[in-house]
Amino acid sequence: MSDSWMSNLDNNRTIGSLSIPGTHNSCALYGGDSYFSNDKKCQDASLDDQLRDGIRFFDIRLCTNNGNLLLFHNDVYQEGDFSNVCKTCQHFLAVHKTEFLIIRVKEESDFKDPSFSKIFINHAEQHDIFTIHGMHSKVGDVRGKVILLQDFNGSDIPFGEFYIKYIPTTQDRFKYVNFEEKWNAICENFDSAQSNPNIPHFNYISASTFDLSIFTFNRFLGPRVWADNMNTRLDEWLRNSSSRSHIGVIIMDFYKPETCVTIWKRNFR
Repeated sequence: MSDSWMSNLDNNRTIGSLSIPGTHNSCALYGGDSYFSNDKKCQDASLDDQLRDGIRFFDIRLCTNNGNLLLFHNDVYQEGDFSNVCKTCQHFLAVHKTEFLIIRVKEESDFKDPSFSKIFINHAEQHDIFTIHGMHSKVGDVRGKVILLQDFNGSDIPFGEFYIKYIPTTQDRFKYVNFEEKWNAICENFDSAQSNPNIPHFNYISASTFDLSIFTFNRFLGPRVWADNMNTRLDEWLRNSSSRSHIGVIIMDFYKPETCVTIWKRNFR
C-alpha cells in the first residue's frame, strides 16, 4: 500500500493540503556513520526502497563534472548521478501512475557553476517526468510526474518552481541549535501547517551540529544521533496528535517505514 498511497487522494486536493513523508539528503548513503558532526551519511535506504516505503519528497544534491551531474553531500561523492535518479523515478512512476514526486535539486557547491542549469535541462529533457506545475497545483495535475523545486541559479528552467528555503513555512534549522531549540522549531511548523492548511509547509526533522561556540556536548553530534533523538520525538508527537490532519512535508534522516505510514495516513481522515 505504501508504494501507491496516493491512489486514493482526490484529484481536486491541493498539494499544499497534503501530509507527505520525505527525506533530507536523500542519496547520502556514504561518508561516515557515527555520532560525529562531520559524517555525511543521512540515509540507510536506497532511492528504490524510499519510493516503495512511501517517501514522496526527495532532496537531491548535485555537482557538475565534465557535463554530468554527480550526487554529492558536501565534498563526498555518493556513487551515482542525476541520470540514475531520473531513471529510478521514471521506472517507479511508469508502474505507479497514481503517484507524484517532489524533488528539490540543489547545487552542492560553494562555487556555483554557471553551466549548471544548462546541464540540468539537458539531462532532465531526456526523461519525460518533470511537470510545469508547482506546489500550488492540484493532485490530478501532477500524477505520474515530478514537481521540481529549483535550488540553483538559472531563470531558464521550464519545470516546477523555485525553492525558497527561507519562506516562513519552511523550517530547516540544522546547525547552531540544541535539541530543544530544534524540536520547538519543528512544533512551530506543525502549528503553522495546521493553521494554514492549503499553504505548502516543509519541516526538516534533520540536523547536524558542529559549532565551537556552543559549549555543550551536542556541538559535535552528527546526523545519526540527531535522527535518533528527533525521530523518536516525532513518532511520539504523531501518536499524540491524531486530530491534526495536515502537517505538510516531513523531511527526515534515517527514517523508519512505519513513520512514513503514520504521516501519509493523515491524508485520509
